[in-house]
Amino acid sequence: MAKIEQLTRLTMKGMEAQPSMDDLAKLEKAAKGTVLQLVEVFGIANKFKPGEKDGKQFIKFLGQFKGTNLRTKNVYQSGAAFFPRMIEEGLWGVMGGDGPANVQFAFRIGVKFDASAATKYVYTAESLTPPGESDPLALLEKTVQARLADKSK
Repeated sequence: MAKIEQLTRLTMKGMEAQPSMDDLAKLEKAAKGTVLQLVEVFGIANKFKPGEKDGKQFIKFLGQFKGTNLRTKNVYQSGAAFFPRMIEEGLWGVMGGDGPANVQFAFRIGVKFDASAATKYVYTAESLTPPGESDPLALLEKTVQARLADKSK
């Protein structure tokens, strides 16, 4: 079993999962849309704290978080986490104002080349969990699809 390194906060940098210049060069030459998978992250978020540093806004999540660097296989754990923007916004949207406790999630985070981005890459995120039976968005989609199916009969 892999040794788990305890971090003050789980971040892409802390998990040594930021893409290198060599990675970006390979992605630039690869087929458009090629994704380099970096980490798998599992978590239970209980709270969030918005903040700002150097003019950039962020959201710090508190709870239980575990990440595995897919290249090194190193495993990390923390009670606080910072995520790429699209994951941050998705979690914050689910938690809302005071938010429900114990929002559970699992993502595979990667990068793909993007010449228009300042960093020359953008993060990608793939959910590793199916929508729950009580997921409001999944329920809405199911309801709409059922109504559309009824109309087409």
